[in-house]
Amino acid sequence: MKKFILWALALLIIAAISLTIYMTTARNTDKGFVDPSLTSKKDNMKNLIQTSEAVVYYTTTIDVAQKERESWALFISKDHQASVHRMKGLDLGTLYYEPQEKTLLLEDSDSLQFVTDDGIQKQTFSQKEHTGTSVGYLTKDQTFYSMNNTGILESKSKGYESTLRYGNAQKVNSTTIPEWVQATADNGLDTIYSLVNYIPDESGSEYFRIVQSTLDDTHVFQTQTLGEIMKFSDTQSPTLLSNMYYDAQHLYGIISYSSDKDEDSIHYDILDYDIANKTVNRHEIASYKNQLLVQMGIHQGGSFQNKRLYFVEADGNVEQIDVKTHQAKTLYNLNALYGYDDFSNPQEHQLYMDDEFIYYFYYDHEGQYYLDQIVLQTGKRIASNRIEHAKELLESQTQLVPNALVAIPE
Repeated sequence: MKKFILWALALLIIAAISLTIYMTTARNTDKGFVDPSLTSKKDNMKNLIQTSEAVVYYTTTIDVAQKERESWALFISKDHQASVHRMKGLDLGTLYYEPQEKTLLLEDSDSLQFVTDDGIQKQTFSQKEHTGTSVGYLTKDQTFYSMNNTGILESKSKGYESTLRYGNAQKVNSTTIPEWVQATADNGLDTIYSLVNYIPDESGSEYFRIVQSTLDDTHVFQTQTLGEIMKFSDTQSPTLLSNMYYDAQHLYGIISYSSDKDEDSIHYDILDYDIANKTVNRHEIASYKNQLLVQMGIHQGGSFQNKRLYFVEADGNVEQIDVKTHQAKTLYNLNALYGYDDFSNPQEHQLYMDDEFIYYFYYDHEGQYYLDQIVLQTGKRIASNRIEHAKELLESQTQLVPNALVAIPE
């Protein structure tokens, strides 16, 4: 009898272990769900482009201890399931999708990672970065790039600098640009334009210059200063509100500032830099005066087409600005249409904008995550899907914040 009881107990233990393994496996493989600890396995990395609808970059923050920092790429599949790829932490890290190459660029503290349907190819750098700035793609030599706010390196005495990391899955390189690169734009072919912010003396006054980096035939960037914008006259605390955009030898953006004559006022100008003539023009957007505007989704959260700049303001207004007439127009308000601000903190939402659509990633009162697709010109929502497993994945971390979203079109 005693022997029978021991056998029965043994069978029960085996059955319990088997059930646990089965439930764990079922949970981790059900409908594409991938536990973060499993994403290093190659089989989980196949066909990520063709099966994904969008990717959200979750970034570390500088207040997290160095050894605990990590970043996540949250992949959202076409059947609305979430999975995670874990990386080394990069504050304000982001991502970029190039449809011609069917390649997604991810960045972390010491690597550029190239995601295709064949898997993830990782290219590492000896120098670690801590803060990302912007990313993009040039057709020459199929070159992806990542601009980083490096700061002052203890090993060097050159002062503040930024680092441009670039390349593709086969080869990468890097170069430095003096001072802080605040934003970039590119011509899509071989040249990156950087808006550089610097403080030349102890007065604390901020100055700006435009720096041009052109990729030569040896796959090396040749960098030169195009022009000094100097201190914007009659301004205090100038800040770039939008992305920078390149169009027909012009660079466009929106700056906000206060006036020397009235420090409590807030002004907004269209910044128009003529590359060929190396001249800068500013045109005030009168209807924005004294409003407190913040662009949502600063990383790829805007669009420039037909001389019109589009972006979404933090209160939900979808804005259209004509850079020739200098007129601004509110197309509609996302919060009024769909109540996004009623669900959760809009600062924790992410959006991506292309020439046709706005993609909006958010969570509701119950912590369930959704991805919506909205027609840019009309505000019509054509899709709204709950993302399975996103809540479970994101509840497991408390030190990451969403910083960028990109859509992967068919």
